[in-house]
Amino acid sequence: MISSFSIGFNLYNYIRHHLDKDKTILELGSGEVSGLLSLDYKVYSVEHDPKYIDKYQTNYIPTPIINGWYDLDPGDLPVFYDLLLIDGPPERIGRCGILDSLGLFDLSKPVIVDDTHRRTEQRIASVFANRKESEAVTFNDQHNKKFTVIW
Repeated sequence: MISSFSIGFNLYNYIRHHLDKDKTILELGSGEVSGLLSLDYKVYSVEHDPKYIDKYQTNYIPTPIINGWYDLDPGDLPVFYDLLLIDGPPERIGRCGILDSLGLFDLSKPVIVDDTHRRTEQRIASVFANRKESEAVTFNDQHNKKFTVIW
């Protein structure tokens, strides 16, 4: 069983069924599923916590949290990726900082926001859907969690 601090089994399977192998994922936050995803995908993991950096076989982008968000510049991120997976920073830090940093991301790519059983993550998914002029679809996951997909 995948722990409650990682993306859930349903989200993991959703990615595996909707994204061809060998594609590239940019994930915000890393966890145990990062290692599983890296078996089939090229994964870039933005991570602030030193205890997770280099824990799994992904391409880590270590960065501190400053003023509630990852301290990222456009040059820190891969130029090309096929999916943006938002699963960090953790809830105690918050994820709203992404709303001030949308220019860092390729909004033409699919976006998955994990933990949309929480109001903040619902708002983030809604903003992405509006910016992308696309529908946001929410799915149930394990541990009473939800995730939202915006294609």
